[in-house]
Amino acid sequence: MIFPSFLSKQYEYFHYIELCEITKHDVLAVKSRAVGFSEIAASLGVGTYTTRRNAHCVYTAFAQGQLDDVLSKAWF
Repeated sequence: MIFPSFLSKQYEYFHYIELCEITKHDVLAVKSRAVGFSEIAASLGVGTYTTRRNAHCVYTAFAQGQLDDVLSKAWF
């Protein structure tokens, strides 16, 4: 494993997540499939669950097959 190399849109997404945390807003991401954001979604949920007591993380998708990639990365 190596340190990740981020693209500018990924940086903007992380910045958006942080801004929502600071302002106490919820986050919703609507995106196309297969653009590499399942790793980001998995890491955000795992990080929250690991560092915050009594945290609940919910992953949803339109169909079960679309959720498997994110959940497998989160469990890994």
